[in-house]
Amino acid sequence: MSTTNRSPRPSTLVAQACANVAGFSDLFKRLKRRMKTSGRSESTLNNYARHVAQMALHFHMLPTELDEDQIEDYLYLLQRQHNTPS
Repeated sequence: MSTTNRSPRPSTLVAQACANVAGFSDLFKRLKRRMKTSGRSESTLNNYARHVAQMALHFHMLPTELDEDQIEDYLYLLQRQHNTPS
């Protein structure tokens, strides 16, 4: 009987950001608390957290530390990558 070695499941973007971006874990905890107290669903939290983590990983810093130009450049990059009009 042979067994297949499954590779470990890739980490989520949030887990990667928590591990690789200083302060992201605390930022995520605050986001989670705010989303819960404002009545947002778990799905909304997961979607917001995933996008915030992706931005943190892109810049290797917390999104709260970015300036307006960095945010605009990032949004422009996403828009070009996905060919979205807005």
